[in-house]
Amino acid sequence: PQTQTESYWVSNFALSDDDIEQIYNHFLAVGRPQSLAEVTRAVMASRVAAEKNEVQRMLSGRIVYQPQKSYSVGDDLVFPAFQFAQGKVTDVRPGTNPQYQTFNVITVEINKVAREFAADLTITHPLNVDDGLLLEPTTEIDLDGLFADFGPIVMGKVSAGLAGNDEFVTLGNSWFVKGLMIEITVGHQ
Repeated sequence: PQTQTESYWVSNFALSDDDIEQIYNHFLAVGRPQSLAEVTRAVMASRVAAEKNEVQRMLSGRIVYQPQKSYSVGDDLVFPAFQFAQGKVTDVRPGTNPQYQTFNVITVEINKVAREFAADLTITHPLNVDDGLLLEPTTEIDLDGLFADFGPIVMGKVSAGLAGNDEFVTLGNSWFVKGLMIEITVGHQ
């Protein structure tokens, strides 16, 4: 999963409109100011959950390509090894390679480009995994470890994003939604 990589958090992460909405909803749910670490952890957890949901969506109703399986013309395949690219089988032909026993070659159109892949391959291959194992990396994420590794970097980016947004206010070491604060006027003295 991309959310478990250094490049995702260090190089590619930027606070998005979806993150701002998630932070706003987080404050509504907890109803009190939060430390920057708590807000950052909520953003990271939200990003991890969103990636898991996206992977599940991409796999839903599609056949996951594995070299050991048989395919027919018209099958819709998804290729997790190619960032879940999707394609349709357009041709099946016998493969020829003296190193391997009988197998087939399928032609799959991915983004209007024809690519060929092995099928019915009886050798051990790293892509021949149980479909359930494809989701395991997205379900077994150690959020504490992820936060320990990348939290300080992400906190700086979250802090800058919140500081540049008029909807949020900092209260000492905590952040909160300005619209949820009680207005204090001269009459409250």
